[in-house]
Amino acid sequence: REVKVNDLVSGIAPLIARTIGEQIQLRADMMAGEPTAVIDPSQLESAILNLSINARDAMPRGGHLTIETQP
Repeated sequence: REVKVNDLVSGIAPLIARTIGEQIQLRADMMAGEPTAVIDPSQLESAILNLSINARDAMPRGGHLTIETQP
């Protein structure tokens, strides 16, 4: 179905922040406008969450994680 990508990322950002912990700062850079994609939103959420967990595991001493939407 057609999904607003920025809304999806904004919606999952609090879960990601809790999952990665306080040592890693989360930043979400959203492209201007309301980009849409024809996707399964649960699959994209799962992919973003899994990548975030991998990033957390790669930064045991903390760091920065940026999620960015682009065309």
